Amino acid sequence: MGKDMPHLTSPVPNISYQENQAWNDTTIIIKETCMCVIKTLKFPFKRGLWS
Repeated sequence: MGKDMPHLTSPVPNISYQENQAWNDTTIIIKETCMCVIKTLKFPFKRGLWS
């Protein structure tokens, strides 16, 4: 079992998995922040154009 599935016993995939999770969380936060900034910039601009 251990020899057939070395990824269960090796610590490297665990570390890379945690790093991937952290990177995914960071990417999501960055995307959400960018969306908030874009919305904040767009709404006054739309009001200026359409009102």
